[in-house]
Amino acid sequence: MEHAPMQLFTLFTLLCAVYAHYRLPRHSNSDQQVWISRLALILIGIGFGWAMVRFYGQTESYPHSLIFLSAFGVVHIPAAGILFLKGVRDRPQP
Repeated sequence: MEHAPMQLFTLFTLLCAVYAHYRLPRHSNSDQQVWISRLALILIGIGFGWAMVRFYGQTESYPHSLIFLSAFGVVHIPAAGILFLKGVRDRPQP
């Protein structure tokens, strides 16, 4: 129970990551563009997760897995937000 807020934050960020990867094909022009976008998000997420574990894993009491996964997911939040707004924009207006 001690890490419940961090677990909820990690869950939220990972849901953003799943949503971003799910919505990418709907807003891309080609399969190549989808895979380049996915690869970029994944590699940046891994790099940011590694950096957070390396620098904050020593000073924080959270498990390294939570630090890594939440940092990985944080990278996806802007993409998820942009894709959500694009989806709202593309909905037919009543």
